[in-house]
Amino acid sequence: MAPSTFPATKLLSTQRIELAIQAMAGAANVSHLAAENEVSRMFIYEQKTKAQGLLQHLAINHTAEVWHCFRSWLRTMNPAMPPSELVVANALRSTLPVFLAVPAFAPDLTKMMLKYCGHDRPSEDQLMAA
Repeated sequence: MAPSTFPATKLLSTQRIELAIQAMAGAANVSHLAAENEVSRMFIYEQKTKAQGLLQHLAINHTAEVWHCFRSWLRTMNPAMPPSELVVANALRSTLPVFLAVPAFAPDLTKMMLKYCGHDRPSEDQLMAA
């Protein structure tokens, strides 16, 4: 099977993110997610691992920014220590709408997102299937 014929290559990045979120949350069995999306279980585990790695990277390398964006309170909160993956996820969830509304706050991130979002334009086949 040629690499371009693998179903996973046809998934948009938003679909990959959704699969990673569902796998991390345990919302569905990995085998079920793989069968439903016509991808391998290994692919689902890879997406989950990438998402967890991103959360860990943000927690370790951007501790102050994560705590600043965390719009809640924890009894055990210690801004001097790296936050948990859950805190990072909540910080991302609470600040993404603001970022999308005012992208001038982070021009480098905006440039990067525009670069990679260009790959997510649906193909002619995907448009016709919708």
